[in-house]
Amino acid sequence: MQNILVRGRPLPKRSITPPQRQGAPQKRARAEGSDPGELHPFLNRLSGANSQFAIQECLHGIARHYGFDNFHLCRFSVADLSAEPTLIGDLPEPFLQDYIVKKSWRADPFATMSQGRATPFSWREAPAVTQAMKEFRAEMARFGAADGWVIPWHIPGAWSGFCNFSISADRTLPETGLPALQYLAVHAADALNRLDKQREHPALRLTPRQLQCVILAARGKSDWVSGQLLGLSPATVHKYLEQAKARYDVASRTELVVRALYDKQISFTDLLN
Repeated sequence: MQNILVRGRPLPKRSITPPQRQGAPQKRARAEGSDPGELHPFLNRLSGANSQFAIQECLHGIARHYGFDNFHLCRFSVADLSAEPTLIGDLPEPFLQDYIVKKSWRADPFATMSQGRATPFSWREAPAVTQAMKEFRAEMARFGAADGWVIPWHIPGAWSGFCNFSISADRTLPETGLPALQYLAVHAADALNRLDKQREHPALRLTPRQLQCVILAARGKSDWVSGQLLGLSPATVHKYLEQAKARYDVASRTELVVRALYDKQISFTDLLN
């Protein structure tokens, strides 16, 4: 059993299947030219993630799928790189706690190198040039992370960070699947940023009647036709649509439909049926 942390806070314990060791069939490692369809389940989970824990769960699955033992994702505010970062990972709890509480991220050579990189790099490319960095690497090895790949990502003017996929000392570092890992890590970062925006600006919710009127309007129905289908007067349909426009602060029905689609209150399936 292993504690999994998000931002240094322990989450419920979960059973984690031990990774296959060297010499066992490496079914999780994928070649760079493998079927792109294998990305879709992970992308769907990330796009639908409604919590940091859901993102962590998905990244844990990604790490195992591509032959890694563990991962941790770290995100820094570009406005203040000295501020406490966001941390999601499945390494042992003491390491993740120290990363935040004892500010060991300041000695993380991978965090330092990620600031000036846009492409993945191996741990061998990030030398521990200070004593603090050497102690950080030794601490990671003590907790079972001896080698790995680092995926940097940057959102100009907002966030900068990386996703670190690691293996234990008795395993060989996977050399394939890096393009897929990079693609998925960037989507994980995007999912994390989306959650922040949702907390800052919660999505508006339209009433069931308003949604029905919006869907019919998007299908090109007039207020009179919509009223006939819903058992309402044209004036009532118009009122519901005006209320929906007011909630989104938009001037036209076209803008209203676009916003409702963007917030996933309606779908393209609704518009086509």
